[in-house]
Amino acid sequence: MNIIEFEKELTTLINKHSIESGSDTPDFILSHFLVGCLEAFSSTCKQREKWYGRIGLPANPPATASINIMGTTTGKSIIELYKATGGIPIKKNYTEEIKERDNK
Repeated sequence: MNIIEFEKELTTLINKHSIESGSDTPDFILSHFLVGCLEAFSSTCKQREKWYGRIGLPANPPATASINIMGTTTGKSIIELYKATGGIPIKKNYTEEIKERDNK
C-alpha cells in the first residue's frame, strides 16, 4: 500500500467513526495531518539512528554476537556487550573506542 492509498483509507476511517466531529475539522485534513506526523516521526527516527551511528544495523539484532574485541572473540549476548561497554553503540572503530575509554 502506498501513502496516497493509506491517506484515503484513513480519511474514510476517520469519517466512518466521526472522529472529525470533536474538532470540527474535515476528515481529509485530519488524515493529511496524521500522515504528516507519521512521516515526521520516520524522519526523526532516521536522524536519531544516524546520530548514534546505528544506520545499517539490523533492527532486531541476534540474541548473541560473535564480535572480535581487542583480539578476543566473544559469544556474549547483545545485552551483555551493551552493558560491558557502558552503552556504546558497536561500530567499526569499536576497539579503538574501548582503548580510549580505558586510557582515561
